[in-house]
Amino acid sequence: MESRLILAGLFACSLLASQVSAEIWSGFRGNSGAAVSAEHGFPVEWSEAKGVLWSTPLPGASDSSPAVTSQRVFITSFDSADASSHVVALNRLTGAVLWQKVIAKGDLIAYGPPELFRHRHNPATPSPCADADENVYAFFGTGDLVSLDRNGVVRWQRNLADDYGPYDLKFGMGSSPRLWKNRLFISCVHKGPSYVVALDTATGKEVWLAERNYTCLGDATDAYTSPMVLEIPGKPPQLVVSGADHVDAYDLESGKRLWENGGLVLENEEYARTIASPAVGDGVVVAPSAKAKHAVVISVTDQCQGEITNSSVSRVLPVLVDCPSPTVYDGLVYSVRDDGVGTCLELKTGKELWKNRMGGERYQASPVVADGNVYFLSLEGKCTVIKAGAEFVKLAENSLPGEFYATPAISDGMIFLRDRSRLVAVGADSSRSAEAAAKFDFDYQPDPSFPQWPAQIKAGAVSGVGVDSQGRVFVLQRVNPPVLCFDASGKFLKSFGADVIGLGHGLTVDAEDHVWVADTGHHMVFQFSAEGKLLGALGKMDVPSEDVDKFNKPTYIVFGEKGHSYVMDGYGNARVVHYREGGKHPEVWGKPGSGPLEFSAPHTGLIDQKGRLIVCDRDNLRIQVLHPQTGELLETWTGYKPFGVAMDSQGRLFVSDGARQQILQIDSRGKEVRAWGKEGTGAGEFKTPHLITADRQGNLYAAEVGGQRVQKLKRVSLPQ
Repeated sequence: MESRLILAGLFACSLLASQVSAEIWSGFRGNSGAAVSAEHGFPVEWSEAKGVLWSTPLPGASDSSPAVTSQRVFITSFDSADASSHVVALNRLTGAVLWQKVIAKGDLIAYGPPELFRHRHNPATPSPCADADENVYAFFGTGDLVSLDRNGVVRWQRNLADDYGPYDLKFGMGSSPRLWKNRLFISCVHKGPSYVVALDTATGKEVWLAERNYTCLGDATDAYTSPMVLEIPGKPPQLVVSGADHVDAYDLESGKRLWENGGLVLENEEYARTIASPAVGDGVVVAPSAKAKHAVVISVTDQCQGEITNSSVSRVLPVLVDCPSPTVYDGLVYSVRDDGVGTCLELKTGKELWKNRMGGERYQASPVVADGNVYFLSLEGKCTVIKAGAEFVKLAENSLPGEFYATPAISDGMIFLRDRSRLVAVGADSSRSAEAAAKFDFDYQPDPSFPQWPAQIKAGAVSGVGVDSQGRVFVLQRVNPPVLCFDASGKFLKSFGADVIGLGHGLTVDAEDHVWVADTGHHMVFQFSAEGKLLGALGKMDVPSEDVDKFNKPTYIVFGEKGHSYVMDGYGNARVVHYREGGKHPEVWGKPGSGPLEFSAPHTGLIDQKGRLIVCDRDNLRIQVLHPQTGELLETWTGYKPFGVAMDSQGRLFVSDGARQQILQIDSRGKEVRAWGKEGTGAGEFKTPHLITADRQGNLYAAEVGGQRVQKLKRVSLPQ
């Protein structure tokens, strides 16, 4: 059997395309710890009534800062009721809690007066880190350290207090880890054996351990600081650690100590613990001393080697801070004292450019910089926004109720503010799509009455599903009979295709209610009537080929406007074959690979409400969005493993994620809005959700290869 389609010409184009993605904010004070974002479009004004995109309650309370990826926000918290430490994952756009895990039980090991720290410090004080693959790394003051994947599955877990010795700090461990490439760095500076350790992010195993034992007086050995990464153009980055009267730097690869400065010593000061972390930027380290006396400034040059306390590369600045860390930006140093007095100094000369009282009473959070503005957040929730520069220019003073000890996180036009017991996202209206901004007016519930599978027919792996204009549901399975038809209520009507279909993969119902089956066994795409009569086919029977009018394991066919169609050619050829009016003039788009307009298992697709061709590039873990006429790559969406995609009558998009075993709703930019289900065989659970479709009422149907069934998810209205 062979189609009569004639090759009109191959489509060839050369283009540069890249995914426009948000800069992730991987941990405390950002990726390196500089507390500066290179992005634009952040809000300047907000209040509880204006600009709050979402506010989500958290279990218990804590003061850790969130880590933000393209799709998710990760935060830690501590519930004092049962002394449980939690990791929580939220949808970045909506604030919906995606999962929550209890990691450990137990309180801080601390011997200081409880009234001095219990209200603001607990095991979840350290901030988590997250990478671009949305793996999260959470460290707690109990020593528990865990890595979980984006779905909350534990990748590895260990306890550093057990492995390297118990903590001996007056107020308990509070240092946040630093994620850099494939390494996780943690510093432990206390009265016991102190160290800096580098761990492999894939396994949690030690890569190197550097001892860090300096002789200090009393509490000067206690540091609540976090390691920072200093990036220097043309030179390897350095890990900077402050505490125990010293600031020093380490080679990220080997752990070798590169230089050390002992200029943070306070003579005869018994309580000289260090809280504020060093600031990094412009090739310089600014390390505040304990008790707000001064800061040591190190210009990291080739001469910066070994002991440099009294060398020409070291000097002091009158940076008077205790808890909030300073921030270096564009040649200036911004800082705020605990009592709310903000200062801007010229980094090169130490000249004070301005000093002003900010709007709040008390400050614990560090200033952050975004879009050329500096944000100072007070404990009472007042955020003063200053124009970065030598002159004091106040742009806005915003207020939210709560207790805000945590430093804000900033990413993709959104600012994330952590109250003790909730997480708040503020942003301009353009920070998220209308789909995500709208209050949800519907949900899905599994319909266990659908379908009424006939007892005489064996059920196999269900790979495809489609709905026609009359509401009839066509189900494709990988045993005979391959196609079963049910009415809208789930009543079995008929079956067909056993004498034609070899190994059915995808099923599509076109606008005329024809049923199309992509057959990876015969390398064909078959057309049937709704009654099961074979009407035509594309390809050549049992002949896998790279020819433009033949296929190699095709997976799906998509129908567009004016007779255009698109075959996902699929497992063998990894390309899209575009047919113009009436199946004429085929042309090839794409080739195997992982670059722009390259595919690895183009699995299924559709034409969305904007007329774009959505292609599920499954094994590249992305969707590629193409122009339906030219095949030009318009956008690339990531964050899931897209097995199937569906669209309802309002243009909402849904993706079956075969890795997470969930059905996702995504917006028109490809960002996840919310998700349903989990792995399992119960109602509303999924086992390899393959292809999906939607009917005119918005109900979803999911074909499960692993579950060997089709599930109907019934749309239900939610009260407004």
